[in-house]
Amino acid sequence: MNINISAVSGRREARIPFSFKEEMAANCPDGAVFAAPVSLEGEVIKDGDIYYVDGAGSVDMDVPCDRCLTPVRISVDFKLNEKFSSNASYDEEIETFSGDSIDLTSTVAKNILAAMPMKVVCSDDCKGLCPVCGQNLNVKDCGCDTTYIDPRFESLRSLLKFDEEV
Repeated sequence: MNINISAVSGRREARIPFSFKEEMAANCPDGAVFAAPVSLEGEVIKDGDIYYVDGAGSVDMDVPCDRCLTPVRISVDFKLNEKFSSNASYDEEIETFSGDSIDLTSTVAKNILAAMPMKVVCSDDCKGLCPVCGQNLNVKDCGCDTTYIDPRFESLRSLLKFDEEV
């Protein structure tokens, strides 16, 4: 996702509209993958040495359910509001670039990750995986004994008084 800025590099102020629909390499945490090309529209506003990139985009992703690991298709909408400069002497957080184009790939990936939901479940009544054998409990019940308490946590059980009313 490169924006060619060579046409406006000599001007003091300018606006460059852009529109992309490109595949991105899957570099997402927790097994999430891009299911469709990333769509992005916006404009670059040049003001002196600083290029302001404003835009909005969306992408469909396959993300594993946080309870049962079944892939779930979600749509992620994200916004871009970044500053770029070829001069690295600014005090603010400004991304630097060199040459006649601004590469938005890492910035887009960062904004997609920030816009992803914290928790994704396939359904509200997802039963998850069995903590003993790993069976997907939405598919079938495994019959494992899940009442086992780790001995390391047994001392915490004494803090709970099941007979008393709180």
